[in-house]
Amino acid sequence: MLRFGSLVVFAILLASCNLFVPKDAKEVTEVLSELEGFDNKQVTIVGWLGSCDYYDCAVYQSLEDAEIVASGEHHLEQWDEAMDRRLNLCMEHDDKLMLDLTSSFSKVIVKGRLDATCMLGAKNGTLFCFDGCDFEAASVERLVF
Repeated sequence: MLRFGSLVVFAILLASCNLFVPKDAKEVTEVLSELEGFDNKQVTIVGWLGSCDYYDCAVYQSLEDAEIVASGEHHLEQWDEAMDRRLNLCMEHDDKLMLDLTSSFSKVIVKGRLDATCMLGAKNGTLFCFDGCDFEAASVERLVF
């Protein structure tokens, strides 16, 4: 009975993960370099989830970037550079907390819609946003490999 219970738990955990990166998945830097082309479109992104809390949850180009931002060392030049290589996820507070508990600093696949309004406005010097909502995440799955 214990063996069956262990298999059920393993199956549930595996069901919330993904074994392979979808062929249409884009790297974070690819999306950031082509904001106009991806704006307001459904996109699948592969990247590294950082630490998620009430105000902040983002997918980064690299694990190193996620860790640098999480360190909170704002005075470092690397911190600013890492902040430029991320997409902020739009999610409900409870969903962010669940991601923080289960997937922080893990490679993930994020599916959703890019809203590049703030990023394009900042790039052009015409808009500054405080909400930091760049990507309306419909799903986030942890990659196993």
